[in-house]
Amino acid sequence: MRRIKDTAERKRIQRLRALFKKAVRIVSLNNHWVETEHDDDQKFSFNVQRNVSFLVRTNRRKAGLLTSAEKTLIRIPHKFRTIPERKKLCSLFSKFRCFVGISPKLRARLVPLVRLLPLQPGRIVIRHGDFPMTVYFILVGELHMLRGKTGNEVVAVYGPGERVGGAELLENRERTRTFRTASNFIALRFDKKIN
Repeated sequence: MRRIKDTAERKRIQRLRALFKKAVRIVSLNNHWVETEHDDDQKFSFNVQRNVSFLVRTNRRKAGLLTSAEKTLIRIPHKFRTIPERKKLCSLFSKFRCFVGISPKLRARLVPLVRLLPLQPGRIVIRHGDFPMTVYFILVGELHMLRGKTGNEVVAVYGPGERVGGAELLENRERTRTFRTASNFIALRFDKKIN
């Protein structure tokens, strides 16, 4: 009877080890979601458990995701934000890939003008033929660019870190494509003011 228990326990331990190794392989292959801004003194080693805990540490976060406190801060009207909150938003925006090509001065000027826009899949964000008034800075999710007014053919896919709608706004011409959300979608929305 003892031998049977030992065999069953040994098989259970082997299955758990195999599962752990599989998890480590998956994390290693898919670590592109981990930010690369780690300290130089914290290096990878041959200790797998240490590497895994380093990669999935709770203070590391997926690029583009916002905490509830940051979402709340963005939703507060600009006139009610304190100076430290405005500075915090400027530093937060500097971390987003969609603002990388924008100068810090212009980014600071955009802070009071952008609004948080969460949408469900299947929503039309930009419609062909509309007058351009909005630019979207994508934080999370995908946006499909469709051909024509009512076309369902996907021409391109836009994702986190990209901007949509800026060209027509700058050129002051009507929209030439339709954009539809493909997944849960969060973006920062800049609306042009009409004089």
